Amino acid sequence: MKPGIPGGLLLLVPALALGQSSSDNPAPATTLQQQDFSPPLQAPESLSPAPRGSAPANTRQVNTTLQTPAPAYTSGERNFSRRISFSELPVDALVSDQYRDRGIVFGGSGPVITTDAAVASSPVLTGTPVFEGDITGQFVKPGTQEAATVYQFVWESGHFDAVASVQMDLYGPQGQLLLSTTNEGTGIYRFFTRGGNIGIASWRVHIVSDEPGGFGIDNLYFSIPGKDDLGREMGLTECALGNPVNPAAGNKVQIETDYQGKRPFPLAVSRAYNSISGQWTFFPRVSHQAGTIEAQVTRADGKILTFTGGQGGTDWRNSSTDITEQLFSELDGAGNISGWRLETLDDQVETYDSSGRLVRVSQRSGLSHSYRYQLDAIEVEHSLGGVIRYALDTAGRITGFSDPLGQDYSYSYNSNGMLGSVFYPDNGSNRTYHYENTTYPDLLTGISDANGKRYASWTYDSARRAVSSEHHNGADRTSFDYSLLNGPGTSRTTVTNPLGKETTYYYTRVNGVQRVFQVQGHASANCVAANQRYGFDQRAFIRSKTDWKGNVTEYLRDANGRELIRREGVGTPQERETRTTWHANFNLPTVIAEPGRTSHYEYDLKGNLIRKRVETP
Repeated sequence: MKPGIPGGLLLLVPALALGQSSSDNPAPATTLQQQDFSPPLQAPESLSPAPRGSAPANTRQVNTTLQTPAPAYTSGERNFSRRISFSELPVDALVSDQYRDRGIVFGGSGPVITTDAAVASSPVLTGTPVFEGDITGQFVKPGTQEAATVYQFVWESGHFDAVASVQMDLYGPQGQLLLSTTNEGTGIYRFFTRGGNIGIASWRVHIVSDEPGGFGIDNLYFSIPGKDDLGREMGLTECALGNPVNPAAGNKVQIETDYQGKRPFPLAVSRAYNSISGQWTFFPRVSHQAGTIEAQVTRADGKILTFTGGQGGTDWRNSSTDITEQLFSELDGAGNISGWRLETLDDQVETYDSSGRLVRVSQRSGLSHSYRYQLDAIEVEHSLGGVIRYALDTAGRITGFSDPLGQDYSYSYNSNGMLGSVFYPDNGSNRTYHYENTTYPDLLTGISDANGKRYASWTYDSARRAVSSEHHNGADRTSFDYSLLNGPGTSRTTVTNPLGKETTYYYTRVNGVQRVFQVQGHASANCVAANQRYGFDQRAFIRSKTDWKGNVTEYLRDANGRELIRREGVGTPQERETRTTWHANFNLPTVIAEPGRTSHYEYDLKGNLIRKRVETP
């Protein structure tokens, strides 16, 4: 592999090779294995940006998958840009900023659209000379001149006639080289990059050794700058403050439970509001448009997880290495998606139909919930008995439900279609939701109780971020200052607590999501920031943390983020180590060895604990 040479922001990928895959009729190709280019993640050692052109080892945080192109994709409608197939412009057109509205500007050696030698009807992008010149690209905020970074990038390149003939270089916002790699084989490649604590600002593709056929590029997708995995900032987060607000994104989340059963794996009715989406979520679901590159799974708390690929198979790749859920598609005899299956780290299996509706949730214990859908109702039945029946209006909105005891609960909506009130069987728990922001009428600004007394309020800025949270008469007021969030220098949010004390949370971007790596000021004991500093491993799980007294704890984790080794008080006479061994089939420990004691656990075939044995010296 020839090392890449940083050359500023305008460095992009080379074009597809002669005889590459068509935008509309891709040629077959040989499957290539995944390569991992991710050394351990490390938060910046200082709060100032790295020098321009530097390439510190701790910034090379890119996972790249080299694999064959599946049938041509259109892009998803949420996190990814529209597909760029180069059929949008005429053949022989010189390409520069025509795709600025999609978030990318092309450069290099006179990039031009030409026809694919293998498929004349399929245009591709090539440099000058044709199929030999390099191609570069820079990401921008769509429709603007402002440089931006992305955290997921997909493109096709080929047809390669020689091994290690074409090099791909990825660069960060300071011009630092993040990754340099060449093609490991011949044929057509799909390149998929993801993850990292520094986003991809620009890229370059160029020939580095004899390549008889040349190369071109085709079918580009990338996460929309500024919206990279924004869905994962919704829902319950590791550090929510106030009542509650995610200071990393300004998302206001409100989780309400209207009914909770008492049986094992109880039936429950919960709903979640998120200000990023401006919606209430009642059920998990899978969203996927046929032929697109992404599938999105909405969790019960409103968090959205993005999975990409399919590649004609059933195993979908999570968009970030720290997503531990696994998504699989079920195929019918014709190869069309007939359903979905999501497996969680705690051995729960969720089954969805072809429309993405949840039809069954089962636990390793064998207990399950089944969902049945009608035009005017949804029924959820427990495997031990008991049914919750939701009523729907003609617009498909939930207007209420009856619990297993036959008690009725009802919902009403305001003129903007937002959930306005909830009425309970006892009437004493009724509540009303307020949406008083005239610019954004879907923003939750307050809640009143059954007596009409306002007991919670929130305000927002012009970017829909919650800037204050308080209870009745200003009690527990918490305010948020986002003026330096995603701005120049290190991204940060300053939070003022009810006592007037300020705490600043410094963030590093990890797999497209803001993660706290350092805290200055008065920390909150109920948040990840109860520690002062954090380091992350290559999959974005916490690798180390330093508390306010300087005590260091280090972790070694498996691919699912589960703790294998924990060292506390590192470097002190009190240093201690705990080791955990996990069950081969269940997310359950079999051995926990700590100073002075080793615990052994045995389980039955359903994961139920049947025996615990403790050894002491």
